[in-house]
Order: sequence, then C-alpha cells, then structure tokens
Amino acid sequence: MNISQFILKQISDIRNNGFIGFWNKIKVLLICIKNIPGYLTAFLVVLITRILSSIILIRVGKISENFGNTVSDLEIYLIKKKNNLNLPKKKTIDFFYLGSKKKNFNTQIILMLKRNLNFLPNYFLNPIYVINVFLNENSKYIVNDNHYSLPQEYKSKFEKYYSLSFTSDEKKRGALALQKFGLKEDDKFICLSVRDEKFKKELMLSNNFKPSTDFKRNDYRNWKIDSFSLAADSLAKKGYYVFRMGKNVKGKFKTTNEKVIDYASSKYRSDFLDIFLGANCEFCISTGLGFDEVPEIFRKPTLLMGILPIGIYRNYNKRFMVCFKHHYSKKDNKNLSLSEIFEERLAFSFSTKDFEKKQIDLIELSPEDIRDISLEMVEYLKKEKTIDTSDIDNQKKFKEIYKKNWFKYSNLEKQDKRLSEKQKITLNMSPVMESKTSAIFLKKYPEWLR
Repeated sequence: MNISQFILKQISDIRNNGFIGFWNKIKVLLICIKNIPGYLTAFLVVLITRILSSIILIRVGKISENFGNTVSDLEIYLIKKKNNLNLPKKKTIDFFYLGSKKKNFNTQIILMLKRNLNFLPNYFLNPIYVINVFLNENSKYIVNDNHYSLPQEYKSKFEKYYSLSFTSDEKKRGALALQKFGLKEDDKFICLSVRDEKFKKELMLSNNFKPSTDFKRNDYRNWKIDSFSLAADSLAKKGYYVFRMGKNVKGKFKTTNEKVIDYASSKYRSDFLDIFLGANCEFCISTGLGFDEVPEIFRKPTLLMGILPIGIYRNYNKRFMVCFKHHYSKKDNKNLSLSEIFEERLAFSFSTKDFEKKQIDLIELSPEDIRDISLEMVEYLKKEKTIDTSDIDNQKKFKEIYKKNWFKYSNLEKQDKRLSEKQKITLNMSPVMESKTSAIFLKKYPEWLR
C-alpha cells in the first residue's frame, strides 16, 4: 500500500464510520505520536539488521491471538525448522512477540512455545515488525504466512514429530486435575468442541473492533450444543468420559450423565487444562474451531462434524473422519449435491453473507446423525467394523468428485480480493484426500456422491 492509497483508505473509513470512525483515527494518531521515540529506536535496529544481513539474517514474527492460528502456525514453523524445509541458506535467528498486549492468549500454549522459540516483549519488537512491513510486506526480515504453510502431502510425513511437550510436573498436575472430575488412571475421555458465537464476539469487542465489523461473518460455522447430548450419552455408555470444551460459551451443556462433563462451565476450567485435555484425549469431536488444533499437534484423531467451508477441510490424514452440514437451497427446495455446492461458488465461502445471498440455509445434522457418526468414529479407530464394498466405492466416488470440482473452481476463487494471504496459500494446496468421509453420512445422503 503506497502513501496515496493509505490516505484514501483513511478517508473512506471515516466516511463509512462517521464520527466514531474519525475519533478512532485520532486515537491511533495520538498513540503513534506517543510511540515516536520507540519507532526511532526501532528504525535504528532495522538499519543494523540490514547491515548484518550478509552475515546473519534476523527476522521478526508476530504471533496471532487467534488460538487456532497460534497453535497450527507455530507448529508448522517448528516442523519446517526441525526438518530444514525451505529455510534460508545463511544463518538465521528468529524472534517472536505476542501481537496483542491484551491477555487473550492461552497462557499454557505460550509457555510451551517459549521453550522452543526466542520471545521478546511486544513494546520492543512490534515497532520493528511494523517498519519491516511498511518497507516491504514480503520482506525477508519477517516471519510471515509463507513460513507457516506446509503442503498437505508433507503433513502426514511428520506424524512422529512432536513440536511441543509437557514437563513431568505438568503431567502430574494434569493427572491430578482429571481425578477431580472422577477419572481413574486408565479411564479414556473424548473432547467435544462445539462452536458458538459468544467467544469470538466477546474477543472482537474486547479488541475494540470498528463499528462496521460484521459480527455475524462466521455464524455459518455455529452449532447448538444441545444437538450433541444424545451422542455424548451414547459415548458415555461405551465407557468414555466426554468433556465439553470451550471458553466463554453461550450456554450450559444439559446432561444428567456423570461421565458427560460440562468442562467449559466448570470452576476447574483453565488454560493449562484446555491444552492437557486436548493432548491426551482418545479423540476429539469438533465442529471446526481453534481448539481442534491442539489434538492435531499431539497427533490425536479428530471427527470433524459438519465442517465448513468444504473446499478447505483437513483431508491430509487418516486420523480424520469428516461429514458436512447440508446446503439447503430455498430457491430449489432441495439439498445441494457436492458438485452443486462447488458450482454455486460456496465451497470456499468464508462469510455467512455468501450463503445468504445465494438463499442457502446451512442445516445441522440431526442429533441421531451426530450420535451414529460419533459411534462410527469409535468403531473406525478400533477397527471393529468390517468395511463393506459399498463403503469403499462411496469413498472412492466422493474423492473423485471432490478433487474434480476442487481443481476446477479453486483457481477462480483465488481471484477473490477478500481472501487473506493465508487463505490464498490454502487454495494453493492440492487436496490429498487421506481422511475418511463418514460411511453413514454418505450412505444416508447420496447427494454428496453427485
């Protein structure tokens, strides 16, 4: 962005947001004036790093306060560093800082990352990062989205590599915490992670998002927690404990089963236990939110329930089982087929408005479907169920239709100016199709095979 574009953007923001927008710009300007001494120091540091770059490359990385991004991005960074993938040829030192001064980060993840990364304070590194971005957004002095990306075909190759680990004291602390919920040493448990709008909205409000912010942008990913009660009770009957995960959740998980624990509403919920549970569960059931990155980096299986958008779901590992929300067309009075979802340009949609414009209702699976698919996941992991030929045929057919449409439409989606750099990188990653689509889901809803 050049200076003239920057000025035009400020004028446009003020016109769109009125007096509040103008006042927010004034506050930002005052903060910038206050920070002038810090930026002068940062400019000298930037100059020195460029002088030294022929000998040693010094880079700065900004850690997102988005929980999922923090976990997945830095795990990929550590994998690439450990295995010497696409690293600069010269000696490199990377420094990281928390991108927000607000206490929205999971403290346990940050503690574990600090054992592996070089951390410095926000007040010191942020001006350096800002200047580097201003000089060149794709500067070699920045750890950016390209350093946090890994082709999907590579991901399954690093199954045995763990980037983060617990200390012996942390393991003891976690075991004692499980006892408070009634678990014995050999008891198995499942993490249930169901997205609602409350956490994200409160996070955005705490960060003073501008008045024009679309708080409903991600509502298409939300679910009702009560839809999972039947599945949780059925899993408990199988001998599992079920922990409903979350922080600042919308409502309580109503259950009378002592093995179904509303951990998100519990007085024992903590940043530490969030990570410990995700790292040690038998498997995770997730509707697609930041938490499910935790079982992922500890190589735990995950059932991705009703995952959206369908064009970017995680299909690179056999540990994943997936199913999707129905795309009901109010115009045609029917559920769209897999191919039709791509044709309607909804397979890569990241906003609720995209579905509303096309008159598409996203329909949750029924409690009975959620129960049956959850129990299917248990059988799949235990390899108890004999795979019949119809399932093999359905899996093959789904993958063929999916890949055909993905390659046809992903190039068109890359032209969407609303996409972030990270989303564009994702669209450059060809689907590997190693994950399993629920056999029950495909058999019951054949439109996903067209």
